[in-house]
Amino acid sequence: MEIRDTTMDDAAQACEVLRRSISELCFADHRNDPAILDRWLANKTPENVAAWITNTEDSVLVAVAQQQLQAEPTRRTNRTTTMNLSP
Repeated sequence: MEIRDTTMDDAAQACEVLRRSISELCFADHRNDPAILDRWLANKTPENVAAWITNTEDSVLVAVAQQQLQAEPTRRTNRTTTMNLSP
């Protein structure tokens, strides 16, 4: 597994990992309620992920195995703020 900085080429796949992580792994939090999921996923678009990647205040990394993104941790001001895992 390789851990590296995210590139703009990763935005769409990173967005998919993020959305699947929320949808499939955070069931205890959203209980598959469509209204909650819609709110949580509303800003999880490839365009927004690309903007997060280019934000110089954040560090977005990816874990890659067999050319597929497996995780996407985001750091802001030296602390991990999110860790999204591929289900």
